[in-house]
Amino acid sequence: MARTTFEFASSDDVMGLIRVWTLKNGFEIVEKEGDNYKLYKKKGSLLRASLVRAADQYFLEISKNGSNYTLSAWIKTITSEKALTGALFHATNKPYRKQINNLLNLLELPKI
Repeated sequence: MARTTFEFASSDDVMGLIRVWTLKNGFEIVEKEGDNYKLYKKKGSLLRASLVRAADQYFLEISKNGSNYTLSAWIKTITSEKALTGALFHATNKPYRKQINNLLNLLELPKI
């Protein structure tokens, strides 16, 4: 699995911040385990389908253990998972990376 992952500590309401951010950025919850784990998937749209490869799906995962968090983002293709960095990153996926960088900025984490 190739994912872009951040581990960090925070006393802020990170889960709440991410919930609001995902609503504003077109994500929906696809898996949830209480208040400590959520998996989001970007909702499809005709505009997005015309801009990126139709088979690509965009995911964001957040888990919490006390004040420690793990945030992962990736792109799922028909055959694999791709991180948001590296040689396999395709230019048509830049809008998703830009969205994730906006989230990282809110969380005061380094951009990718």
